[in-house]
Amino acid sequence: DLSFNNISKIEGLDSLLKLTDLSLFNNRIDKLRGLDKLTDLNCLSIGNNQITDLLASLQYLRPFGNLRILSMQGNPCSRDPDYHTRIIAHLCQRVDQPKVAHLSDLVYVDYKLVDPEKVQLAKEQWQDELYEEQEKENRRAEEAAKEAVAKAIESITEHQEPTRR
Repeated sequence: DLSFNNISKIEGLDSLLKLTDLSLFNNRIDKLRGLDKLTDLNCLSIGNNQITDLLASLQYLRPFGNLRILSMQGNPCSRDPDYHTRIIAHLCQRVDQPKVAHLSDLVYVDYKLVDPEKVQLAKEQWQDELYEEQEKENRRAEEAAKEAVAKAIESITEHQEPTRR
């Protein structure tokens, strides 16, 4: 629990790979970052901070496949009238579709159980934004795959002994 610590930037958590619950409530954090290695994160409480960009926060949290509980209430972004539906649209998966393991699937938003019917409605409301985000994710995955192949080829090439005639 790192609540009430006047923290302005999330850092120094990279080695806590098995961390599942993180409370950063009531600090001075203005942007979600520094959590990339915390892939086991299940509960994130980051309410009462200074986060203004809801979309950037949601894009950052989408890859957290184990995230089930999120509280961002009390941030400037939570005053957006579409705050709740955008979170649900971006970070909850539909009950009637197969789960995507690498995407978050929130069950609670601001400590309230998410209604599966509202997930469907939210996804319909934000379908254009979600489509754009999915396209970006696909491009990033494609680029990462290309980089991995290039590195593998480079590694193989470096380790091959020159053939002699």
